Amino acid sequence: GFSGLAVQWGPIQEVGMMADWDADAEIAGVQLQAISSCLEVLDSLLTQPEAIVSSFVVAGKLAEKSVGVDLVSDICEMLGVRREGVGMYTPLADLGMTSVSSAEILHALEGKFQRYVSLAQLRRMTLQDVKEVEESYDRQRGF
Repeated sequence: GFSGLAVQWGPIQEVGMMADWDADAEIAGVQLQAISSCLEVLDSLLTQPEAIVSSFVVAGKLAEKSVGVDLVSDICEMLGVRREGVGMYTPLADLGMTSVSSAEILHALEGKFQRYVSLAQLRRMTLQDVKEVEESYDRQRGF
């Protein structure tokens, strides 16, 4: 067996009808992605064990946050659940995660914490897993 990889790209800025759009345009919560960004992420996508991956630029509140924020609280707020009222070991999929919120969470994990996970892995992740990603990142940075 030969393995295959399917990459689902978001709207690409310099290609097709998107070439005429403003670079800051937003479509369904996703911003246009530069070709250079596609090429930069391609190496990491090719090394993923998943057969289907995606790359897009989320235009949302998590995309604007800086490192050091409490991602667990942000996820709870986005999903409309109170942090105090939810178990830390409840899978994100069971907390009402939608395709849009999953894209924002993936983007935050990848962009802010250099943690690459598949959509299937994200659905199984718990708030405790997210907290551990943040703590691990802080330890690596010496915080």
